[in-house]
Amino acid sequence: MKTKEEEKYNQSRRILNIFRLFLTNRKMTVKEVINEINERFPDYSVRSIQRDMKILADEGYIELSKKGRVSIWSLCLSNDMVQMPFKLKESELLSFYILKAYLKTFAGTTIEKDINHLGELLETYAPGTVIMDEQFYGNQDLGDYNYSGKHEIIRQCINHIIEKNWITIMYERMSDGKIKSYSIFPNFLYSYLGGIYLLAYHPKYKKNTNFAIQNIISIEEYFGKQYKIPDFNYPEFRKQRFAVFDGAIKTIKLKVRKEFVKYFENRSWHPTQRIKNEPDGTLIITMDVPLSNEFISWICYWNDALIVMEPKELIDSVKKLLITKLKNYSE
Repeated sequence: MKTKEEEKYNQSRRILNIFRLFLTNRKMTVKEVINEINERFPDYSVRSIQRDMKILADEGYIELSKKGRVSIWSLCLSNDMVQMPFKLKESELLSFYILKAYLKTFAGTTIEKDINHLGELLETYAPGTVIMDEQFYGNQDLGDYNYSGKHEIIRQCINHIIEKNWITIMYERMSDGKIKSYSIFPNFLYSYLGGIYLLAYHPKYKKNTNFAIQNIISIEEYFGKQYKIPDFNYPEFRKQRFAVFDGAIKTIKLKVRKEFVKYFENRSWHPTQRIKNEPDGTLIITMDVPLSNEFISWICYWNDALIVMEPKELIDSVKKLLITKLKNYSE
């Protein structure tokens, strides 16, 4: 026969274990809680565990909600106790540090205040710095754009994406600096190499395309003819572009010099990439990509390592760009 002190002690242990379950799982049904607790306390009845959960509910640590006919118990997020750290697996901890580093991408944007708050919460679970935030995401060769003057544009993008509205944007094209009007359906915002882009469906071309946030001059909701929006297919989207920019797809063939084979053979540059080792120790990379200015610049960046074999128009474009660069220094 257990004494009252033993009963109180065991009930306290059960309540702490139940609370710890909610710290790691956040939402659970009564059945899930019972299954978990019964593994640690097999001699206690369902009724005892339900009473323990009622104590946590009465004290404001957990609350009940309905999802159809199912009753879901969850943490009361307003309670300060739910912010206490919980034990993370190593892989989860690394993910938290990576997320902390990635948040730096949104500095200077309209959501910076919210991002900073999220960073403070992550600091609770993953204190200190493991990833070098300034370098982890993005290429510093290109710099980071200051979005402090684009708060309203970013806010409108977020609202229209959430509300699923068609919009008309006035956009300054990167290629020629001309200002054009586009009626599009916004899908996502994403960041790439220090910049933020709006990914939107363009009905004229029947595909998704990118719009650099810094080049969007204005946004208005569009009430004209609206088209059926196809489901977004990320793998297909990636195939149609090299990095950010798209264009007419061409099959290109590159030779990698022997000294650089180790660097290139285990890296994925594009979903369509095919690699073949040659008897002379070189490497042949074949892929189907648009011959955008960004791709041509990438080729020139690896000028010491890569030789363009085909198509001829890519060879000519690379030569032209390299000659221009040389002229800049010879004049």
